Amino acid sequence: MKRDQLKELGLDEDQIRAVMNINGEDINKAKTGNDEITKENESSNQCAHLEERIRIVIKRPFR
Repeated sequence: MKRDQLKELGLDEDQIRAVMNINGEDINKAKTGNDEITKENESSNQCAHLEERIRIVIKRPFR
C-alpha cells in the first residue's frame, strides 16, 4: 500500500497516516507469525534428518 494510492482515493493526510499505521501493525503481526512458522519448520526438518540417520544406523549390522 502506498500513500499516493490513498491520496488518489481522496483521503487526507490524517486519514492516510491512520491507515498506514494500521497496515504497519498488520504487517508486523504477519511477520511474527511467519517467523514462528519458519522456526517450527526448521525444527521439524532437523527431526526428520535425525530420524533418517537413526534408520541408517539401525540397518547396519552389529559388529
